[in-house]
Amino acid sequence: MSKWILIGPLVGVVCVALGLILGYAVFPPMVKQKIIESVELNKDTEQYERWKELPLPLDFKVYLFNVTNPAEIQMGEQPKVEEIGPFVYSQYRKKYNIRFSRDKERASYYQQMRFEFNAEKSYPLTEDDKVVVLNVQLNSILQIIDKDFKQIVTNMTRGIEKQIDKTPVINVVKRMLDRYTPLQSILQLVESETPSFMPLINGEIGRVFGPTTSFFMETTPRQFLFEGVEFCKNPIGFAGTICDLIEKRNSTTITRSSFGNSLSFSMFGHKNRTHDGLYEINTGIRRLDKLLKIEKWRNARTLSMWKSDKHGAPSTCQYINGTDATAAAPFRKENDNFYIFSSDICRSVQLFYDNKIKYEGIEGYRYSTRDNFLSEVGPQYGTECFCVNKIKNALTNDDGCLYPGAIDLTECLDAPVVVTMPHFLDADERYGLLIDGLNPSHDKHKIFIDIEPYTGAPLRGGKKVQFNMFLRKIDSITLTDKFNIPRLFPVVWVDEGLELNEQMTNMIKNDLINVLTILDVVQWTLVGVGAAIAVCTLIWFVFAMKKKTVTKTTSVEPIYEGKTEVPQSS
Repeated sequence: MSKWILIGPLVGVVCVALGLILGYAVFPPMVKQKIIESVELNKDTEQYERWKELPLPLDFKVYLFNVTNPAEIQMGEQPKVEEIGPFVYSQYRKKYNIRFSRDKERASYYQQMRFEFNAEKSYPLTEDDKVVVLNVQLNSILQIIDKDFKQIVTNMTRGIEKQIDKTPVINVVKRMLDRYTPLQSILQLVESETPSFMPLINGEIGRVFGPTTSFFMETTPRQFLFEGVEFCKNPIGFAGTICDLIEKRNSTTITRSSFGNSLSFSMFGHKNRTHDGLYEINTGIRRLDKLLKIEKWRNARTLSMWKSDKHGAPSTCQYINGTDATAAAPFRKENDNFYIFSSDICRSVQLFYDNKIKYEGIEGYRYSTRDNFLSEVGPQYGTECFCVNKIKNALTNDDGCLYPGAIDLTECLDAPVVVTMPHFLDADERYGLLIDGLNPSHDKHKIFIDIEPYTGAPLRGGKKVQFNMFLRKIDSITLTDKFNIPRLFPVVWVDEGLELNEQMTNMIKNDLINVLTILDVVQWTLVGVGAAIAVCTLIWFVFAMKKKTVTKTTSVEPIYEGKTEVPQSS
């Protein structure tokens, strides 16, 4: 028995110690190393192939603001809109021209995006449904002309003069005319009289954009979003000159139509089967916390479309921070906030830890933007660098910044577009009071992403923004005569997101969750068995000692009733 009394507790202690050592000293670094190997960006690995071409498409959900009272708006009444959507497009991403630095710490690439309409997820909506929306190309071009017409005419007259100088015969005529009225004087007169050209522009609207009596147009999601709405169809005279100037601006949303005799506008056609510039990212080889962090975009570390600080140095608005939201650094803790970078709005977005979640049996952390994401813009917040003040007669404060909750993207998109959260969520109430039919909701309209904390893999998420334009009166433009109050008019909002499918969640479960569960079971089984052996041995020892004490006998003299006989000596 003494042998087992010593061996039992010893075996139990060894099992407990082994379980604790494996659980806290052996398994964690082993698992960590395997995760590192699985997430680092190395060629000839599954992770590299998944990064190079996303294994499943993102959902690009588009919600249009259908205008229900366009005629009344033209008469000066309050606009009424209704949300129609989602029109869901599968967004495929593939990287190409991938180059690694010599030390393998950085990789550069272009990324092509391809969009395909997903009829199943969009049902019952179709791409050919009729909608009435703001005539974005008309509004955009008129606002640009209204604000920059003097510069436009200056460029046009300089072009005319250069062309004349290059043409020998016409140059002779020019020199003859210069004896009486120098051409330069004529061109300067044209420049000085640019306001008088606005009525001329007003008369050419029908020839440029087609017969129209409204700032709104009936179209289809197919045309408006990707295929394009045609205008400038075979223009002649001054209308042709206007169309030439529009084309020469090289706006990403306006292209020459496939037939070559007109221009075409679309909201997102420029994103389809194209790239948005050269990226350079960190591979995480030396610093895992920088895994997939974008370090350069279009060969620059900062964004030129935002203002520098007062000393000319890069401002907080100009820095490129974060990943593209398709992955995050691994080994996350609850309070590890992080950034994503969005080229659609030319800025970095900070996401903050929100709460724990569970998606398809996988535990994760939810990160989201704060309510002040677009609201704290201005000198008092140190973010006046976002106040580019490029839109004429917009709703601005005295410091030139738009009312809270909106940012001017003119320099980013080369068009007078304003970004907000969907339905003006968390924006200044003055925006929403001027439009009927909006219903902001934090649950539906907030940016968020759910992350698996060990690997940094996204489980589910949505990058949500709304694109708007100011609707206002433009001098000498008849169609805007009744637009007495400038309004921020919603055009479209987008939810670009993902939800891992069953195949991907099973892969995470098999490669990580199940392994962690098995290791956890091994650890605590050893601890439990060891503790049980030790406790059982001690209990057995106590009972054995107790039994021995009870059964132990001792010699006792018998006692008789009455007189005790004393043995007689012989």
